[in-house]
Amino acid sequence: MSEASSGSRQAPGPGDRALTRGAGFAVLAFAAVLWVWIIPWQVDASGTGWMRPRTLPLICAAGLGIGGALLAVVPAGLTDLRPRAHLKAAGLLVIAAVAVWAMARWGFLWVAPVLAAALVAILRERRPLWIAATVIGVPGAIWLAVVELLGRSLP
Repeated sequence: MSEASSGSRQAPGPGDRALTRGAGFAVLAFAAVLWVWIIPWQVDASGTGWMRPRTLPLICAAGLGIGGALLAVVPAGLTDLRPRAHLKAAGLLVIAAVAVWAMARWGFLWVAPVLAAALVAILRERRPLWIAATVIGVPGAIWLAVVELLGRSLP
């Protein structure tokens, strides 16, 4: 029986921890670049909605920074370097790219629930409440935050 199929894993070594810490610092640096340069450059400072347009992107950048800092300070266990994991990640990137293209063509309200349903199917979720919350609730919450609270339009 192979190590991967038996479920036994080796304890993380110094190389694994260094790789994880490096990823944490990279995410933290990316969040800082978002916070300091990209968001102020790309997002209007004032808006007409209930919330300023920079509020939500800055909250997301702060969340990324906190997650990166936690990963750098308290590194996780072993990093999965199997080709299958990389293929899954590449597949998700392709799905995201197709969704961005489709949103430009047909709009957020039509594409986002389909994208959410595809992700639910990939994750093999079977609980009806979670499926409904993901397919209907998440796109609805995004629409509410962007259109109603920020006063911006979605594609």
